[in-house]
Amino acid sequence: HSHYMDGVDIPLKDFPGRDAMIQRIIDQLRYTVQARLASGLQEVSIQRGDVYPLVVEIINTITGHNAPSGTIFERQMWVQAVVVNERGDTIFSSGLLDPLGDLLNEHSEYVSNGRMAYDSSLVMFHGKAFRLGKEIPFFFDADAISNLTIPPFEARYARYKIRPDMYGSSTNLTINVKLYMRALPPYFLRKLGHTDLVKYLPQFLMEELSQSVEIR
Repeated sequence: HSHYMDGVDIPLKDFPGRDAMIQRIIDQLRYTVQARLASGLQEVSIQRGDVYPLVVEIINTITGHNAPSGTIFERQMWVQAVVVNERGDTIFSSGLLDPLGDLLNEHSEYVSNGRMAYDSSLVMFHGKAFRLGKEIPFFFDADAISNLTIPPFEARYARYKIRPDMYGSSTNLTINVKLYMRALPPYFLRKLGHTDLVKYLPQFLMEELSQSVEIR
């Protein structure tokens, strides 16, 4: 019998068995949660001028604990949604990363200095730590927390609206949705003075969905 007890934390340096550990984590995370598009269809159609409500359901059915778990203030499980038209133009995106590998929220240096736009549609499942009403990076200094993880046997939703002004004269949209997970965000390592370790930080793909939308 196997006695492996792998979590999502891995050595951030070269370490015996590191690659095999990463592969075991990849295999486990494929079955941690289930994601599905609310329409349940691979192809849908809408009338031109209508808003298309893109809804992704993430269900925690088999883990027996919240997803993610552990040090949830550093964990990041998030939805990436990208919508392109028939010409390959991206008309909507959320859950993308900046050049330093951070999500486009208040922790991104590129957002803070105005070089990239804040991702107001970002959907992430994690914990937040606060002190005096302000979010802080280290939970051991917190006087309040919020838990945005998914409890066992419950579902959470990522909801987006694809508006007519986004797709314009397009006739077909392709929606690509991915659910990602990583144990630590790059900004956390940089705050600890370990920028050199960011390159060792893996990002795991948990689910991948696609849908075609015909505009009539």
